[in-house]
Amino acid sequence: MKASLVRKKNRTANATVAAPGGKAREPRRSKVVVGPPKPARPRALSIVSHAVQFVQVVSGPKVNDAEFDRRMALCAACPKRKQHEGNLYCGACGCGQWRLAELHTKLRFARLQCPLDPPRFTAIAD
Repeated sequence: MKASLVRKKNRTANATVAAPGGKAREPRRSKVVVGPPKPARPRALSIVSHAVQFVQVVSGPKVNDAEFDRRMALCAACPKRKQHEGNLYCGACGCGQWRLAELHTKLRFARLQCPLDPPRFTAIAD
């Protein structure tokens, strides 16, 4: 085989390639540009902060019937709304399908805000 033809010796990570002129070179590798690393947040801290936020929302004040009906009408028109076994759930928040995640329960919490950007409704201050 002529040295002017490019050929690969093998397909391992340490492969060399014969270039025109017979000189061996390392194969080209794409460069991956990575930004500065994000500071690692301990998993336990993340779980605790989510639990505290959940308790604050659930144990906080509730909205009146007029605000509940307004929120329900906004959620009814949302394309992210899901229905499972006759119950309505928000598909944007990631709460899953459990009793407190049902919209009929969830929308009663005054400290709850719509997870969409921009939100369809905001939390009501105490």
